[in-house]
Amino acid sequence: FSDLVGGDGDGDGEGGGGGGGEKGVGGMDILGPLDIIDTAWGDMGFLDPKVDKATMGCDYIFDLRPVANARANGIKNGGGAEETMYYAARGRLCKMLNADIPNIYAVRRSYEKLEAICKEGYDSKSGQQPSGWTREYADSQWSDHIVTLMNAAKQVVKLMTEDKSSVLVHCSDGWDRTSQVVALAMMLMDPYYRTINGFFVLIEKEWLSFGHQFATRCGHGTRSMKESKRSPIFLQWVEAVWQLVQQFPAHFEFNEQLLIALLDLMYACRFGNFLFNSEMVRREENLESRTQSIWDHLRRYSDRFRSPTFGIVESAQSSDQPPLIPICSGKQIRIWRSYHLRWDTELQPEPRVDTHTLLQLRLLRLEKEIAQLKAQ
Repeated sequence: FSDLVGGDGDGDGEGGGGGGGEKGVGGMDILGPLDIIDTAWGDMGFLDPKVDKATMGCDYIFDLRPVANARANGIKNGGGAEETMYYAARGRLCKMLNADIPNIYAVRRSYEKLEAICKEGYDSKSGQQPSGWTREYADSQWSDHIVTLMNAAKQVVKLMTEDKSSVLVHCSDGWDRTSQVVALAMMLMDPYYRTINGFFVLIEKEWLSFGHQFATRCGHGTRSMKESKRSPIFLQWVEAVWQLVQQFPAHFEFNEQLLIALLDLMYACRFGNFLFNSEMVRREENLESRTQSIWDHLRRYSDRFRSPTFGIVESAQSSDQPPLIPICSGKQIRIWRSYHLRWDTELQPEPRVDTHTLLQLRLLRLEKEIAQLKAQ
């Protein structure tokens, strides 16, 4: 996976990638044909196939932005978009795809609507949702954005595993939507990232080291909830992970309590991992020696975060298992009540796996362990 990085904000029209070339009207960077071709050839290394050429499909450039936003971003900033013709000039079959994932401002507006309806809670007398609650939740489009995100990751997985293609993933800058989609796709393809330690490694690699601006997006150090660049991008990704856990409970070592603890500690600024906007600044501030690691803290309570259903499926921990292919449908996506509505005293979170099913799964695992012991 890779990403084309430039600009200072993943807001499509608000930020975006610049490029080389001369200055044009209004100070915009204008890329001439030679500049663009040189840039494309320099990026060719990102598309080097990782499989046998005999089975290799074509290359794909996956722009996560809506088509209109990508074009507007290119016009405004003189760059930030790829053209397949320049890759074809080197004899490679290359196709362009768009994921239509909304920008940080749309995600923030959606989450503000979700917060508002969650604060209304449920009717304390009847225990029922207030009139129009389901419709208002749908109108917030929060679940729609989750579906779009999961669909994009699913598409990357299918292109790589079924078509044997190389996929270059990018958006305006690369530290928001790109991190979301790439990290989800890696989790679907590699069972290691579905373990507790692997999940920590994935966040360190694709979020912290890759440069997601946690301080800006989470609003660390500011009291303003209306900060222009504030947006729950990481929270949205964690909720998408929660949706995957609900669909494939036997394939994830961790439960939703780990996800909730992770979000709470990130916003609490108690640990140094999520402070500031980049790994460079965290190193300059010597946070490794001045603060405690969140991963060490969470590992101390790993027993609380371990799912009882993990490993029930024979191939769940096998490195050669096929990728997980989620159902990306609005009907399959549910509100994360254990997180968004956990302070509503009248509401008990609805378990996706009931007690009877859990007991059956535990029984199967015990029978499997007994069979293994007998075989020894």
